[in-house]
Amino acid sequence: MHYASCNELANVSFVQEIVQFIGLYRDTRFETNRGQTSYLYGKANRYVVRGKASRHAGLWQDPLQIATALVRLGSTGIQVRTYVEVGVWTAWTMSVIASYLRRISSRPTFIACAVDITHGHISNETKVVLRQLNASLEKRMLAPHGAWQPNAEDLLKNCSDGRRHFDLCFIDGDHSHDGVLSDYQDFAPRCRMLMFHDIQSWDLAIGMRDKQSVGGSVPLFWARLSAHLPRSRIVEITEQVSDDLPLFGIGLVLPGSAAPMSSVSWHRSWSSICSPWLSIGHSKAAMLSKLISTHFDSGAVSRMCAHAAQNCQAPAQPNASCRLVCKCRECAGKSQQTSRLAVLQKSPVVPVGCLA
Repeated sequence: MHYASCNELANVSFVQEIVQFIGLYRDTRFETNRGQTSYLYGKANRYVVRGKASRHAGLWQDPLQIATALVRLGSTGIQVRTYVEVGVWTAWTMSVIASYLRRISSRPTFIACAVDITHGHISNETKVVLRQLNASLEKRMLAPHGAWQPNAEDLLKNCSDGRRHFDLCFIDGDHSHDGVLSDYQDFAPRCRMLMFHDIQSWDLAIGMRDKQSVGGSVPLFWARLSAHLPRSRIVEITEQVSDDLPLFGIGLVLPGSAAPMSSVSWHRSWSSICSPWLSIGHSKAAMLSKLISTHFDSGAVSRMCAHAAQNCQAPAQPNASCRLVCKCRECAGKSQQTSRLAVLQKSPVVPVGCLA
């Protein structure tokens, strides 16, 4: 990353190759054939870190998504010199993002802060890398009154250059709906730009990953947040390497005032969540239908599919089994995302401040 040219750092494919070369985190929950196949990473599964070191190594990211997010950040014209990441796990994602941001900036200083409830998954070797990147480790705890400590205000004192705002905050901690909402309310007033992880993960949306995710989790939160913000401030990165059900997803919120999270109608939110799933084809849609039907009553499923089909401007017959048809394969949102990615790959925008 450090020795790459500015033009290379503006190319999604190049950055994706770097991420894959560094390695991906092994999540055995999504593996079959003794780890030879992964629904999580698809054809990028060969880049998963294996062996004894796997518990402390690898990026828990779709390599195409994180590469696209980095290039998009570089094209904003905002030079990030203060960065905080909430929920770092192995801290490999933290290290890659910090390395990229430092490289494309002409600013003399860069300060980062890695926040998590434990640093047990961060190896000593990774801690050395973090120190080299001027990134400090911060533990946070849930106080008796229900708030996280240290909060964003406290972190600004420990992990910034004296300014009142972080340039970029990446929220990837508590994946419950209320948890990510709490992080948003804490960090949004103190961050110029925000990123969220897992905005389209189907297992979170229907409560399959853990009990905390019941209620929509990050995908529902993101649907509600994006409904409150101008589309010009929202960047949704959902293209993925895996050809399986939608996973991961990165949401970027560009500078502007924080949005109040008042209640919005559930059918609108579920419509937003359901839209990425409309291009997955018959067989996988049937699989997803069964999962959804297990977790939601038939009326909710019917409403969700009806609104998703309406958004996609394609005919569908919503019913309790949620039959998502292939006719939505050319869904506008999916097509727009593909075209944006193509533009980034063919006509790279050299990051402002990047010194060749």
